[in-house]
Amino acid sequence: MSDRRSENAGWAASLPLTAVAGLASLRFLSGAEALVVGEQVWLRGEALNDADELRLRQTPGLERFDIRERDELFSTGSLLPCGRLPTGAWRKLRDFIQPEQPPLRIVSGTWPQLTLSLVRDTVQRETTALLTSLRDWEQYALSAAQVRLNPLKFAMNGDNQVLIVGSPLPPLTGQRFWEEKGIFTAAGWHWSPAVEVAIIRRVLQLGDHDLALWYADGRWELIRQDDFVAARRAAVRATAAGVHDK
Repeated sequence: MSDRRSENAGWAASLPLTAVAGLASLRFLSGAEALVVGEQVWLRGEALNDADELRLRQTPGLERFDIRERDELFSTGSLLPCGRLPTGAWRKLRDFIQPEQPPLRIVSGTWPQLTLSLVRDTVQRETTALLTSLRDWEQYALSAAQVRLNPLKFAMNGDNQVLIVGSPLPPLTGQRFWEEKGIFTAAGWHWSPAVEVAIIRRVLQLGDHDLALWYADGRWELIRQDDFVAARRAAVRATAAGVHDK
């Protein structure tokens, strides 16, 4: 893709570098490219179908633009330019979001040693969990309509991070996960070898009511089902108050 654009319209988007984990769900965008400028990540491409447009708009922290002549940027629906597309060494998005992953080696008493690692997923999967900060979750939950909270539940870890589970997820910055039988895996990744999830549960020595949160860097965290509470404002206030009182 050339750095100079003609009259053909394209699209662009930007989001904070701290929210780059949210790009994992966008790796299938055809022809998309990425560029880091300061504390921002920029994306660009030639065309979007309706599904890709929706996925862009659902990415937390992302701001969407249209590209016109001379690389001028227009906020979607605006008639006035708001800047220019940055220049630099643009990279294909699928390469940009592909860090090296360390293997996860686990030994179970009844299983031989099994080396598990996360590899790029080849299947689009619905993300049904979001790890975000307690502060962002509190601000959202106390202002959102209860009907938006009803499908959700949440649990908090010792780092004051909140895992929100349900659908649709709130539009907050954080790490997203897909789930199969209690294994929550970072969006855009799948385990290798591709063994049955029941085997992974046994290797991780998970109980019937245990869940595993598997991060993109290969770490995993144990969560128990009874750690979750329904997403009610009273529960969010009580959780936040317990932290603020410490």
